[in-house]
Amino acid sequence: MKQKVALGSTLARETPVLFLDEPMLGLDVETTRDLQTELQRLAQEEDKTIVITSHDMDIIEAVCDRVIVLSDGDIVADDSVDNLLDVFQSQSYRVQLTENPPAHLREQLDTRFQLLDWRTDTDSVEFDIALAGSEEFYECVDVLRTAEATVRSFTEIEPDLEDVFVELTTAASLSPEEAES
Repeated sequence: MKQKVALGSTLARETPVLFLDEPMLGLDVETTRDLQTELQRLAQEEDKTIVITSHDMDIIEAVCDRVIVLSDGDIVADDSVDNLLDVFQSQSYRVQLTENPPAHLREQLDTRFQLLDWRTDTDSVEFDIALAGSEEFYECVDVLRTAEATVRSFTEIEPDLEDVFVELTTAASLSPEEAES
């Protein structure tokens, strides 16, 4: 209840800039959605600048146009949400096979490409793989075809702002020696 009162008093002020620290913290789902809509309306229709500090990347991605990412007090990124998502758009795919493939397939994929994850079920396999460009994509398809793997789906994995944040802050915290490897 205190959070709602604090937000209400902040939003009622007629200022050109609003500063909100973790504004969705402790709010129920319906109130969170209402607040997201209201913040977007204030920014678009009333041309208010809204500065939000938050660890909830889903909220930031839904509400903000521009993001500044800090790591240990240093700015590691200052860009639009769209640009950050585009920069970190990797060519990663989630592949689902309808049956368990030959045992050598996993090793072959891991040797030739960047195999990110491999999950098996009783009668199926799902894996995530990073492919560098269309040439590797077609090579991967050829490897699957040669192994006679039956592909149920082959979908691109799109990163969200949380993935970008983790990538940026992890890279910023690496020592120069770690960053080179």
